[in-house]
Amino acid sequence: MAPLQSRGWADLPKRKIDGLDVWPLISRLPGATNPHESYWFYYEVNQLQAVTTADGKWKLQLPHTYQTLAGGSGGRDGVPAPYSHVKLDREALYDLVHDIGEITDVSAQHPDIVKRLEAEAEKARADLGDALTNRPGPGHREPGRLAPPLSGN
Repeated sequence: MAPLQSRGWADLPKRKIDGLDVWPLISRLPGATNPHESYWFYYEVNQLQAVTTADGKWKLQLPHTYQTLAGGSGGRDGVPAPYSHVKLDREALYDLVHDIGEITDVSAQHPDIVKRLEAEAEKARADLGDALTNRPGPGHREPGRLAPPLSGN
């Protein structure tokens, strides 16, 4: 595949780009493969809470606290429903093809997949850090911010 510049697009910025070109997948080019090994799910303030395989089959939930309606109904008339706070104390592996609701932890049956996704989580922490494990990361950066408006405009 030709580099982005040869397709008539803009030059790449001078700073590090943390993404990979998935255009072959999006455009359904024959023989396209996913350049990612996994996807990292950060929430809150730099909390690595989950890692999935690039094919979307496996998801490893990492220990963290989250809010849930626990099967209850949502809010009514503009009033939100109360959430329960749940603490996930240990990792849990889910087969998203057969268990999209993430009901059954299959980590005991697939220790090889757990180990593989734990290694991917370590890659994420080494790059971006993880507030849940108190790890800084050299690739962590503040979210983009808009410059304040010019006075008089």
